[in-house]
Amino acid sequence: MEIPQLTVTLAGGTNTGKTTFMHGMYARLSAGFHDYFLYTIDPDDDVDLQEAWERLLDTGDVPRGGQAPQEYAFRFARQLTPLLDMTWTDFRGGAAYESGRKADAQPDIEQWKEHLPKTDSLYVVLDGEALGTWVKEGAEEGANFSSGRMGPARLSQIIRAAHAGRTAAGNPPPSIVLLITKMDMLSVASGMSTAKAFKTATLNMRKLLSPLFEQGMTTLVCPVQIGTFKRSQTENGRVDPSLIRPQYLHVPICFSLWYYLTETLRAQEQQLVGAQVRLTVSQEMLAELRSKSLLLGKRKKILSAEASALAQQAEKSAIEDGINTRQTQADQMMATFENFPIIKDGKIYMNWPEDNS
Repeated sequence: MEIPQLTVTLAGGTNTGKTTFMHGMYARLSAGFHDYFLYTIDPDDDVDLQEAWERLLDTGDVPRGGQAPQEYAFRFARQLTPLLDMTWTDFRGGAAYESGRKADAQPDIEQWKEHLPKTDSLYVVLDGEALGTWVKEGAEEGANFSSGRMGPARLSQIIRAAHAGRTAAGNPPPSIVLLITKMDMLSVASGMSTAKAFKTATLNMRKLLSPLFEQGMTTLVCPVQIGTFKRSQTENGRVDPSLIRPQYLHVPICFSLWYYLTETLRAQEQQLVGAQVRLTVSQEMLAELRSKSLLLGKRKKILSAEASALAQQAEKSAIEDGINTRQTQADQMMATFENFPIIKDGKIYMNWPEDNS
C-alpha cells in the first residue's frame, strides 16, 4: 500500500528558533510517543539531527539553519507499521521576506515561493519575546509588531498563499500551527505569568493575524520552549545546558497528523456511504432473484448475486475497519493538544488552565 505524503513548512523570521524547534521535536518523537515513532528515511539525517541535539545538551550549542534549504524526509509509524511520510524543509528566515528581484537575491527565495503553495501543514512561527512585548504594550491592532523581521502583513500573506495553493488543487485548506517559540520569554517580556500572557495573546490574535479567523481555517495555538533561558544566556549561539527544559515540542506535529487523519476520515465516510448503497442494491437484486419461482438459470444467477453481495459486504467492512482504526489514531493524537487553544471557523476554542497568580 502506498504511504500517504504530507508537506510541512515553517514560516518564520530570523532567529525565531525554527531550526532548534525541529531538532527538539525530532528528538522527542524519535524516542517514541504512545507507540508512535518519527524517524528519518535517510539514516544519515537521523545521525545529524541526533548529534546536533546531543551537542545542545552537552555544550549548549544551539542548532542553526544554513543558507541553503535543508530538506528532511520523515516517516511516522505506529510501532513497525508506516502511517505517513512527511517532507519537512528548513528554509532560512530571510527566504520568507526578502525580494527575489534584487541583484544579490538568494536562490532559496524562488524555492520558497514554489514550495509554499504545496504545503499541507503550515507552522507560522512567532517569537515569544516579541509576542510578550506586544501583550505588554496593550495587544493593539496595527502595533509595530515584528517577529524576526516579519510583521503581521507578511505573515498574513504567507497564510493566504498556502491556503490558495491547497484550494486551487481541490484540497481542503492547510492545517495551521501558530507556533510560539521561546515560551519562557512570554513572561519576561510581558511582565505577566506565562499562562496569562499566552491567554491574552490568543484572545487578541485576530488583531495580528486575521486570516486565521476565516471560514474553513483550523489553527492550533501552541507555545514551545527548549529551556528557561535569559536573553543574555543565548549570546554567541550558546545556552546553559542546565537550563534546558523542553516543553510541548511534540504537540504541533501531533496536531498536523490529527488534521490529516480527520480529513482522511471524511473521505472514508463518503466511501462508506457509496459502499452501503452498492451493498443495498446487491441485496435487493438477490432478494428479487430468490422470490422468482420460474427463472431460467436461476441457481447460477443467485450464486452470482450472492458473490456480489458478499464482495460488497467485504468492501463495506474493510472501510468500517479503516474508519475505526483512524478514529482511534486521531483520538490518541487529539489527547496531546486538547488543553491548547484551537481557532476554527473564526472562533477560539480555548481550554487553557485558569491563571490564579
